[in-house]
Amino acid sequence: MQLPEELDLISVFGSIAKRKDETEPFYYDTSTFVLENDKELLEITFSPFYNEFTLIVKDRETKETVSYFELLSVRKLEIMELGRERVEKSANLCRNDEYV
Repeated sequence: MQLPEELDLISVFGSIAKRKDETEPFYYDTSTFVLENDKELLEITFSPFYNEFTLIVKDRETKETVSYFELLSVRKLEIMELGRERVEKSANLCRNDEYV
C-alpha cells in the first residue's frame, strides 16, 4: 500500500497512532489513529504491509458502533486536504440520514 509518511498522518489526525508493535517499522506494523468530535469517536486503522484499512465510527456516549468500514486490498491512500476540521466535517456528513 502506498501511504503518506507517518508524520503527515499524525498532522491530519492530530494524534500519534497507537502501534501494535513499536519495534517494527511503521510500514510493517498495524497503527490506529483515534479522533473524537462532539458526537463520534473514530478509529482509523492501517496495516500497510497487508494493504488493509479499517474505519470504525462509534457513538461517543454509548460507544456503540454506528459504522464499520473495512477494505482488505488497498493500493494507495492519499491526503487530499490537510486538517483535522476537514476529517470531522466528513464524519458528520456521513451521519446525515440521507447517507446512512
